[in-house]
Amino acid sequence: MSFFKQAWFWIIIFSLIFSGVILFFGQENIFPGREIAITLNEEKMNLREFNVILKQIEESEKEAGRDVSGDYREEVIKKAVEAAIEKLLFFSYIKSKNISVTEEDIDIFYEDIFLEYPEVKTKEDFLKMWEEKGLTEGEVEKEVEIAVKYEKMYEERLNEVSVTEEEVQDAYDDYLLWAEEAGVSKEDVMSFEEIKEELRDLVAQEKAGIFIEKEIEEFKKKSEIEVFI
Repeated sequence: MSFFKQAWFWIIIFSLIFSGVILFFGQENIFPGREIAITLNEEKMNLREFNVILKQIEESEKEAGRDVSGDYREEVIKKAVEAAIEKLLFFSYIKSKNISVTEEDIDIFYEDIFLEYPEVKTKEDFLKMWEEKGLTEGEVEKEVEIAVKYEKMYEERLNEVSVTEEEVQDAYDDYLLWAEEAGVSKEDVMSFEEIKEELRDLVAQEKAGIFIEKEIEEFKKKSEIEVFI
């Protein structure tokens, strides 16, 4: 599995946890009487999903030694709202690109997962793993489809990116600085020729990522966001 596919596998995992793994936190409705928490364009998040995100943030804040009650409670809810909006924004942005996904694309994605995580031997194993945590097959497949669409879009952007020799040299200078600060011995420091193609790929990935990030920022400015909590 490529670095990027591996990274996005974990984004799917965290997204799935946020949106459906309620058996860790229970199903208490923190805002009773409401069904929809947030809408962003065509995307909606119900209270069950939002409550899970809120509980997750509460746990993180507690681990950091903060009291999530009292005056700080409002700040915790604000963080949960921001996290929920970012998730809906990402889903809406990807859908706006009208990227087509074939069964073959999905199969390739699963094959990469099988290679990277031997304990997951089949698609059914993957679906069952999340169904046991309270998710439906449809919810899991939606997350996977969004991730595959993003990957296809990212690869298109990556192919459009040009990297200059000066940018590669700058990246190598950064590598030398890192090696010095990390105490890497001189004999273990790779030469420019040894590492230049890897650096070229890294620079291209960074530029593609920045391009997409800016697109998402612009997309957010034009999005219709409503918060009902």
